Amino acid sequence: EFSLLGSSPFLSSLIFRPAASHLAKNRFLTQITPQVRIDNFSQTLLTNAQNRDATNFAPALEESYFFNQRHFARLGYTYEQNWAEGADWDYHGHTIGGELFLPLPFKFDLGLRASWLIDKHFDNDDSVLGARRNDSGQTAGTTISYKLFKKLTLSGHYDFLRNASSLALFTYNRHIGGVTFATEF
Repeated sequence: EFSLLGSSPFLSSLIFRPAASHLAKNRFLTQITPQVRIDNFSQTLLTNAQNRDATNFAPALEESYFFNQRHFARLGYTYEQNWAEGADWDYHGHTIGGELFLPLPFKFDLGLRASWLIDKHFDNDDSVLGARRNDSGQTAGTTISYKLFKKLTLSGHYDFLRNASSLALFTYNRHIGGVTFATEF
């Protein structure tokens, strides 16, 4: 995964996300996913403590109910632990979330999702602000998908994120949108 901030490189990540799954009665899917992510930020640092490059471990437990082959409702819980090169970015947290993926007329599908970051505790005092950071947040989003061909789907998505922090500098709202082409093989 690779992200830009404006036209400049921001983040590249290597993500390993194996899954153990159990399908019951052809409708209920339980998944355990012990995700490991290695982040490499393109950044200018004032101190080594601000280095965000990290190894992140985020095991998740999700339960899905399938209405048919493609449409579902999902609830889940994720624990996250981040070990950064810089002490400012070592943290652990808990998130719960849900998602619905429903059919619309004319081969369109609608996805609705929401999550709540219950708590995100940073392990060390911030090296610049001199205080310990604790965050909470909410995310809400939607996706509209259209199946262009049998194995090609076009999707547009929008997400609104709200982050509340014990350090005002890290309190923000963010709007994220995008377009995705996906293929199946």
